Amino acid sequence: MGKPMRDLVARFIEETGADAVVVACSTVKRNETKTYFGVFGNILACRGLVDELYTEVVEDSGEAVEDENE
Repeated sequence: MGKPMRDLVARFIEETGADAVVVACSTVKRNETKTYFGVFGNILACRGLVDELYTEVVEDSGEAVEDENE
């Protein structure tokens, strides 16, 4: 994650007092999608945020998700 994102997250943490922040973003250029992930702060809290986000976005949506390993 680049400096602008680190600066943004640092300011967010400073102003909100967050102990964990998880950032996910994507860009598309010439039909190629690149994804970027960043975790900042307590890793256990970050994992909890990711689990909660997954539940909120995927499991609660009612949409089936295919496992690439199956």
